[in-house]
Amino acid sequence: SERDMAWVKRVGDDQVNLALAYTELTEELGRLRELSALQGRILRTLLQEQARSGGQRHSPLSQRHSPAPQCPSPSPPARAAPPGPPCQSP
Repeated sequence: SERDMAWVKRVGDDQVNLALAYTELTEELGRLRELSALQGRILRTLLQEQARSGGQRHSPLSQRHSPAPQCPSPSPPARAAPPGPPCQSP
């Protein structure tokens, strides 16, 4: 019947939407994993530099009281928009 056909079409559309959402989430998870790995490398490098300098030098993390503007929290990206450039402090 016509009602059954409409239901089948709606279910098919829902499946397509779910597949697209799953793909977007998988891509975002990959980006988050890359950022997490990069963060780990940066922290290891900072710790190694501190260990080499005997902890005499102030780490950039201890300078958060400076008046320089902090990076804003990233807003959720628009659908299918490429990620923006990384925020860099002066």
